[in-house]
Amino acid sequence: MAVVIDGNTGIDTIQDGTVSTAKIADDAVTAGKIGIPLGRRNLIMNGNMEVNQRSFSSNTARTQFTYAGDRWIFAKNDVVNYDSSYNSFSLGQTDIPGAKAYHEFTLNSAGSGTDYVRLEQRIEDVTTAAGEQVTLTFWARSNTGSSFTLDADGITAGPVAIMQYFGTGGSPSSAVETDFATSITLNTTWTKYTYTVTLPSVSGKTIGTNYNDHLRLWICAMMDDDAGKGVQIAQVQLERGSTASPFEFRSYQDELHSCHRYYEVIGRGERAQNGSIGVGTIGSRWTTRDYFGQICYAPKRTVPVLSIRNGTVQIMTDASTQSGVTPTFQYIGVDTAGMRFQGSTHTNNVVAYAQGEGLQINVDAEY
Repeated sequence: MAVVIDGNTGIDTIQDGTVSTAKIADDAVTAGKIGIPLGRRNLIMNGNMEVNQRSFSSNTARTQFTYAGDRWIFAKNDVVNYDSSYNSFSLGQTDIPGAKAYHEFTLNSAGSGTDYVRLEQRIEDVTTAAGEQVTLTFWARSNTGSSFTLDADGITAGPVAIMQYFGTGGSPSSAVETDFATSITLNTTWTKYTYTVTLPSVSGKTIGTNYNDHLRLWICAMMDDDAGKGVQIAQVQLERGSTASPFEFRSYQDELHSCHRYYEVIGRGERAQNGSIGVGTIGSRWTTRDYFGQICYAPKRTVPVLSIRNGTVQIMTDASTQSGVTPTFQYIGVDTAGMRFQGSTHTNNVVAYAQGEGLQINVDAEY
């Protein structure tokens, strides 16, 4: 069928200005015809790595897990010693368009066999994209001044892979691992890597009862024979389909709000009085205990662990003033963090106050 535009038939090129909105029929352009899914594509949270609520900077000779920029984990197994850091790109850099920050880690040593360290993100809900093709893109480079190859020899999956983890509790199915790459060569310059796989179906599988099932993506796993090697990783995107679309940039506020489901800091850090920790209110009063509630920015994935991030707590009642009080934390409902302060005996008709010097509370619901 010939193309007719402005009375011209069989033209090879659509001239500038010849197609206006009025000339496009309703529903003529669909997402399928465009070829790139519209809307929120990236299954990774904080893929541009600019949200860092924990204010993570660096660790040296680390032997434990490290929670770094929001949603990102330096994960390890057994006997591992590594250095890790979170770094911002220089303003105006052109190596990776629009990149804000990157994570870096260097393996110092590891035990033999299955010991490893790698950068991970855990994506809520193991059924995500099950039975579908997914495409992973990220940027990475060697930080050692020379190129090297990772093959994760000794573990069941490759250095870049994804796991369907069915959780704990009850009788969940065993985890299923799928390689994006069985080996990866890191260059000394920033290089973009793209891989496509089909995730296995979860039909017939059983999810655990503890609500902790997830997809576990890891990048650049290093093992004992990789000691002395280091890698930098930036701008990660995981999306449905076999096509690598341009990186999906989200506003900082949008990304931060998503991350609040897994971690947040409540309290602004100034001197807080009358039961507040910066933005909170006083709770109920008992003769020996005082309860204070704090509304969180977002409902959490699970009941979180609460801890003091900064500051001290002081309880003032009709009976006494107590400094350096350690609160017992509770979580009330889906969006309220509660703190129980064990104070001295006081009458029930006199208000007890908690005040904090620069008080901030960690609310952590990460995996």
